[in-house]
Amino acid sequence: MCYAPKGQLSRCEFGFPRSLLKCGYLLTIEFWLLVAAHRILLTSTLEQRNSPICNWLFSGKAVCIPEPFVGPDLPDDPRPPGQPPRTVGIIAQYSWRKGLRELVSAFLDWNDSNRGAQLRIAGTPIAGAEREFQDLRATVSRHPAGHTVTFLGQVSSAQRKEFYEGIDILAVPSFYESFSLAVLEALWHGRPVLAAPRIGVLEFLPSNVGITVLSEVSAPALKDGLEAVWSTYDACAKEA
Repeated sequence: MCYAPKGQLSRCEFGFPRSLLKCGYLLTIEFWLLVAAHRILLTSTLEQRNSPICNWLFSGKAVCIPEPFVGPDLPDDPRPPGQPPRTVGIIAQYSWRKGLRELVSAFLDWNDSNRGAQLRIAGTPIAGAEREFQDLRATVSRHPAGHTVTFLGQVSSAQRKEFYEGIDILAVPSFYESFSLAVLEALWHGRPVLAAPRIGVLEFLPSNVGITVLSEVSAPALKDGLEAVWSTYDACAKEA
């Protein structure tokens, strides 16, 4: 039997008091799945380094295998990236580690000089993060440039192709991702990616594929990253 934790054992999953609710599950079902498995499939060495239980107790079983990805059929006449107004997109379930609050703060500050950009946020909050998400939406609504931010809600698998065709830049500002298929999906559609440094899939990609990697996850770094991708957009899009 093979078992893939999908990042659920990473130490960042237990950084807040509400994460302690997961400990019961971790010490029962999750632990015995690890015991019973002949192989534990981790999606990156980043996930392996950040999963101390696998490293301490089950290192002999663990193996790193990237998630498979087969892109969907592309439209016969896809919308070329970069048609104005340019649009930044993020697709993720909201939680503290997704970096959405930092991205929104950076985008509103950066876009305040009438660049005409748009930010599309796809996804809903995870259990326990609903109030934070509503607070973020309220902050956006009060900002003078808040009308440039659109909350799309949940985007189904069938709608993901439409989502990527409707944006020009994908932002992945997470503090940690064990892999991130969204990066591959965006590149498949020819969209440049602005990514945080601790994203597992970056281990398997060359540096010249339209990905701009942040120095850190913070509003100032994201603002600089948005400006960098914006100012060199044609070259980034060509690489992607």
